[in-house]
Amino acid sequence: NIKKLLYKQFDTINFYHHSYPFYSMAIKEGIANNHPNVFVNIQQDFFHVIIPDRENKHFISSNNYKENSDIAYFILNIYKQHKLNNERSSLIVDGLIDENSSLVQLLRKYISKVNVKMLPVKFRIKNEISLQEYNQYNNLLNLSMCE
Repeated sequence: NIKKLLYKQFDTINFYHHSYPFYSMAIKEGIANNHPNVFVNIQQDFFHVIIPDRENKHFISSNNYKENSDIAYFILNIYKQHKLNNERSSLIVDGLIDENSSLVQLLRKYISKVNVKMLPVKFRIKNEISLQEYNQYNNLLNLSMCE
């Protein structure tokens, strides 16, 4: 009923899943030829993974986790299952994380190219707010760039 009401009030409304901006941005910027990029979006109790593919056969997965070791295990398993090179395929992480987190340090032990994607500067309001605080809203704020 809510959906019908919204369509009635706003004829051009679009509905999106909360992960849509993450997947959309990863596909736009991350399709590589030989060594695919692996994108990970970390939230409070779960994370999303996508490996974009030129033929639109993207690998997409969502997993729950309790500890950083859970995330590292899933990511390393994905690298193994997809036969990705730990030294050449970049791991691009965003969401509820920052450059100095213990998870990033753990991942760097096994994967050479671990990059923490920061929220674009145009969305930042105050420099006093930590990047991790901003980064947890990447999906919400990037939604405006999905058109």
